[in-house]
Amino acid sequence: MIKLKINMRKDGQQVARFRDTKGRLVRTSAGQVNWVQARQLMQLALYGIKLQREQAADGLGSDGLPMPPLKSGPRRFIQRVNGQAQFAKKLRNLYGPGKDGHMLDDIRVNYVDDKRVQFAITRRPSRIKALANEQRYPWYGWSPASVRKLTARAAEIFGTGVAEYIVSLGLASANAVASSGRFLRRIS
Repeated sequence: MIKLKINMRKDGQQVARFRDTKGRLVRTSAGQVNWVQARQLMQLALYGIKLQREQAADGLGSDGLPMPPLKSGPRRFIQRVNGQAQFAKKLRNLYGPGKDGHMLDDIRVNYVDDKRVQFAITRRPSRIKALANEQRYPWYGWSPASVRKLTARAAEIFGTGVAEYIVSLGLASANAVASSGRFLRRIS
């Protein structure tokens, strides 16, 4: 459960924040009722981040094609065939500089409210590494296959959100929404 902390600034503006699962602060707004809820946008953003990580782990660029291997650097020995050493091609290094870890772990949500969600690579060394890799071969962004998955997930998440909103307004009962898939098709 998210514990939302709302503070009032001197200028009368409300500022809301909560801590994510790792204890980091995430800004949000104390906004009004909307068709979309912040938790739904958060679910979609986390799924999008997951897709980006999977795509990079599979060695796919943002165009959906395999990223070319690096031309320099140490290669990994695999086996000997007829006295000849066989080496693996060196793949893109998406690990952060030094002992800092994997730069893909630094992609996180840094703002969410009922209207939008923002996520980015939040640590500076990882952003520098990501930009360098992006200039060599575009990798940051969803491939067409990932966009299809993300769109399908959004339909699942926001279809439920519309139904919940209609129930909260008292225009339908929760039982009618849960028992009838036709209800959602009729209102859209």
